[in-house]
Amino acid sequence: MVASTSSQTSHEDFLEAARYRADPLADRFVKDLAETKEQKELYMIMGVLLNEYIWIGSEKLDPKAEKLLIEASKLPPWYDEKLAAKGSEFFAIHGFEISMILLMKALPATYCCAKGAQVVYSTGRLTDHSGNMKPFTRRLMQTSKFILNVMAPDGYEKDGSGIRSAVKVRTLHAFVRHFLNDNGWDAEKYGVPINQEDYAGTMLSFSVFVIEGLETIGVKISQEEKEAYYHIWRTVAYLVGVEEEMIPTTYDEGAKLGHAILDDQKASSQEGIELTKASIEFCEEFMPWILRYLPENMMYHLLGPELAAMVNVKHSSNIFVRAAFTITKWIIKLYERLKTRWTIVYRWAKWINPKLLDKLIHKFLEQTRHAFSPGIVREEISKIEKVHGNGG
Repeated sequence: MVASTSSQTSHEDFLEAARYRADPLADRFVKDLAETKEQKELYMIMGVLLNEYIWIGSEKLDPKAEKLLIEASKLPPWYDEKLAAKGSEFFAIHGFEISMILLMKALPATYCCAKGAQVVYSTGRLTDHSGNMKPFTRRLMQTSKFILNVMAPDGYEKDGSGIRSAVKVRTLHAFVRHFLNDNGWDAEKYGVPINQEDYAGTMLSFSVFVIEGLETIGVKISQEEKEAYYHIWRTVAYLVGVEEEMIPTTYDEGAKLGHAILDDQKASSQEGIELTKASIEFCEEFMPWILRYLPENMMYHLLGPELAAMVNVKHSSNIFVRAAFTITKWIIKLYERLKTRWTIVYRWAKWINPKLLDKLIHKFLEQTRHAFSPGIVREEISKIEKVHGNGG
């Protein structure tokens, strides 16, 4: 009994220590930039990083940026091309279901981590705090485009979309840390912004929690498919700057760490509630009025009662609503069975899913291209002093 308690304490200490570690390589690069460039130039660089369709090749970079690109683009020694190809195929087949799980389980689960939700909310990247959904829509589409890129079949070839997106996100997060720390972020209370525990937790949420969500709605997944999908996210974690000791080797080990991080950090917060509410409202925009109940009920179903309560997600007790919800789940299961039993449906899903997702994402990014700019970053980050600053 004493050994068990000691082991638990050691694990808690391990996770707590991770909250005060970030990404020395990317942070050093941004620190050097901040010492040599004006603030408006830093915001312009952020603007490039935030554009999902711009990539600047190494030949156009200055020596310091080129050095970061070369170092950050190195694949881990354990990267397995064949395993990654299987993971990419798995995503192509289940792309729409994975997108639904991302919105209704993976992201809301991260909002249940109160300290991590502070970073997301404070930077204003998911909501502008005024009821305007465009910044939230844009951020969701940016995340979706990132996932499409890292799941692309050729994503990890030289200058592949997966490598490029990971490097951009890694650098962008270093900028966010720089601005937050310069504006009075309370690291003693919340940990370093976008720290190693939060980083690992997010990557595991996008991998492990997505797999769990798929199984909840009736998708049959082999252990080989789990390992293949997880392998891509393990590679992504490495590329965005997660330390190797925070990247478990196998899916089952990843599931253990993912839930350990969630257990360590889960707590209700107003920020988490508001972010979840925005996610539900975004999903409801796609629904005819008679089906507006579906997103919140599906989110409750996927999160479970405990996590749902933390972010104020409720399910309807109306008998007709629950009957319709059951029918919806049955339709999803039927579609999954058709994909496993009919080769033509399987091949069609594999071909069409990534293309439709990319078109949808591009459409929303075009519609919201003015909803998020370096100016908004500046405006939102300036509010942090009032919330977390020394005088706050």
